[in-house]
Amino acid sequence: MEKENAVAHEDFIGRDPKKFCKAFIEPAVVCDMILNNVSETFNGYILNARGKHLIHMLEEIRTSLMERQYRKLEEVRGNNDLLCPSIRKKLDKLNMDSRFCITHPALGGKFEVDLNEDRFVVDVGTRSCTCRQWDITGIPCPHGCAVINFLKEDVAGYVHEYYSLAKYKDAYAYGLPPLNGEKMWPRAEGYPVKPPLVKKMPGRPKKKRKRDPLETNPSNSNRLRKICKMTCQKCFQQGHNSRGCKNQPIEKPTATQGKRGRPRKVQVPESGLLSAEKARASTPNSRPRTDKAVLVQEKKKAGQGNS
Repeated sequence: MEKENAVAHEDFIGRDPKKFCKAFIEPAVVCDMILNNVSETFNGYILNARGKHLIHMLEEIRTSLMERQYRKLEEVRGNNDLLCPSIRKKLDKLNMDSRFCITHPALGGKFEVDLNEDRFVVDVGTRSCTCRQWDITGIPCPHGCAVINFLKEDVAGYVHEYYSLAKYKDAYAYGLPPLNGEKMWPRAEGYPVKPPLVKKMPGRPKKKRKRDPLETNPSNSNRLRKICKMTCQKCFQQGHNSRGCKNQPIEKPTATQGKRGRPRKVQVPESGLLSAEKARASTPNSRPRTDKAVLVQEKKKAGQGNS
């Protein structure tokens, strides 16, 4: 980027790419999330409580978190695995993807791994791979899993200690204590606390959390997202609306409308009809075609003869 455009490189570096670009994330973080996924997940968790009164909202959040901490700790109480459940599922998927890798050993504890048209260098001693997935997340990538399986060792032993079951139990060991009802709360002294004035913002309020680009929606896994482009009704250009448009207004192009209704049938000339009748009469086992008016006249004549 610096060779192509120095100004763009300086602007990119000035925006602190360590916060949004995975190429600049340090391995000490042991996390590859570039979004604030913790707060987004929490907002989705308290979705029903956010629409209630302030006190009732806080009480429902407290009780739901208290039950969640108890439930999470009870789920792993009899579990003897080295890893927590979510990391175990993720590691099993990465280990399954490693079956397409081809491992080439080398001296010095390094390995060369081929995957389709790509090639990476894996160092088991430092627990690193040139794809940087193992370095950033602390979980072996498919290339690292292929090397660990080549050495006939357990893949779970190379996961960072932050994802161990012991750390998981320590995180949920201290839960929220239960409290009495509102009638037994002590009275607060001083002036009553009033909520701030409500300022209605434009647009519909968003309640669903923003998902990670690599995260799939479990409810609509196969749904394609519709991309809508904003079009200005003043200059008819995309990317903005008429409120902030600074271009000169132009006339709206008139759309040509076609004729409505069913198309009329093509009228065949009389010469064509005569030739068609002659052709039908010349063919064997063909029934002559009679006009409707001729049939009506024949019925009238037959009725007069009977009278």
